[in-house]
Amino acid sequence: MLLNSLIIANFIIPLLGIVVFCFNKKGFKIDHVFLFSAGYLYFWVMPLMVNQLIVYQMYNDDQFFLNEMIFYYDIADYQNQCLSISSIFPKEHGVVGNLFSRFWFAGETNALICYFIDQNLVNGLKESAFAKNFNMENYVMTSEIKIKYLVILFFIYVAFILGELISSKIKYKTHRVSSFSLKPLDVILYLFLCILILMTVVSYDSYFKGFAQIITLTGFSLKAQIIALNIFLLTLMYMYFFNSKKLDQFNNIFTNKYFVIYMISSLLLLSLGNRTWFICGIVSFFVAYTNYYKRISFKYAVIGVLLLILLLGTIPNIRTGHADAISIHSIIYLTLFDSFAMFNGLKYYLINNGIDYFNYPIILFSKIIGIIPSHLIPNKSDYYTSLSDIGVDYTSIQAAFHTFPLLMIHFGIIGSILLAFISPIVLQYLKKSAHLKASYITIVAYLAAPFFRDFDNYAIKIVLQMSIIMPISYLIIFHISARFEKHKNI
Repeated sequence: MLLNSLIIANFIIPLLGIVVFCFNKKGFKIDHVFLFSAGYLYFWVMPLMVNQLIVYQMYNDDQFFLNEMIFYYDIADYQNQCLSISSIFPKEHGVVGNLFSRFWFAGETNALICYFIDQNLVNGLKESAFAKNFNMENYVMTSEIKIKYLVILFFIYVAFILGELISSKIKYKTHRVSSFSLKPLDVILYLFLCILILMTVVSYDSYFKGFAQIITLTGFSLKAQIIALNIFLLTLMYMYFFNSKKLDQFNNIFTNKYFVIYMISSLLLLSLGNRTWFICGIVSFFVAYTNYYKRISFKYAVIGVLLLILLLGTIPNIRTGHADAISIHSIIYLTLFDSFAMFNGLKYYLINNGIDYFNYPIILFSKIIGIIPSHLIPNKSDYYTSLSDIGVDYTSIQAAFHTFPLLMIHFGIIGSILLAFISPIVLQYLKKSAHLKASYITIVAYLAAPFFRDFDNYAIKIVLQMSIIMPISYLIIFHISARFEKHKNI
């Protein structure tokens, strides 16, 4: 009863957060509340909810037997099985049953309210199936562990919303640089272009080869640098646009050399089989448009979500050379794959480790050295504090770390709640800043995935290096350049 109630609360409240803070009669805005809430649902809540309330109960709970389910078959498509929602959640099963029983209609009309389900898809989403895929033991969390996890999640999200409420009441002061020149930005752009050309020439035989071939290449260490360069170019593009005289119309962002070079970089990165960074780049344009120009209607928001699902579900097959395997089943499965795969890492952590109330982010601070180019410090990882150094037993899934364990490791329960509370306040300042709107867009756009599956690199690389240190450095250069030009003309 308590477990199901917490699952429902952690599912409904973020949805309400999106509706309350991101939607009005003018449409949706894609901001930090929207993307954090969406990621919260996708990465943190959905795998547990699906496994607990559908797969687990249908196949493992003694109170549920397949022969008790009411099945209907769509005459038009006999391959689809249609399972009555009310049969999955009958009234006697607490809050969940009462919620879904409202959709039950007596008599033959209950066949109209049904949930189309593919049994292969359901079997593929089972916890045991994903554990088998990664040659892991299928760790089973107790109800007590699940409840503790959901309670902590709930307080993190509530703290985030409270921070958002307070930030909306704060009157931020916008500080402007007195003397300002964008001329040095062209020099920086051409410098990045030269680096992009150099890396492309060095690794030209790796592009457009398909993901399966790329990951087998030995010594291909340029991929991380190409990703970093791509984000640098994105931030640079927004720095130029929002500090120029062309920001009166959003379409102007697509008609300058910064956008052209960024898109070339993005296409090269996409050809390496990486979908995450490419999609986050697309999301950044929606963040910029809906926060500083015009919201998008509900219709276009739905279309955008469907296109996102299409990209998430088709790119993996295309990049591995299996485009012929694309189907509705594969699109849904691959769209859900990341969150369900990382759920294995979350379970492993929660079962094998305790959670402290406060922690000092030793590991995170040790990784600040990561912002120094590898050419200057080739073996940077040797200076990092590892998880084993502090007695933590945690493993990654497909080189991705579930963010919840990392938050607990770095900050503890109370520290993570405080971070969630402070974050919207800082983000609102960047959003309303005169010169750092690019920082806001970059940080928020990459909330879509890197925050939830690679928190350490997100915090150090994207937030600290690319959204704080670099933009502020640009502003200093702009100011010095303007002062120099002024004295030169005297």
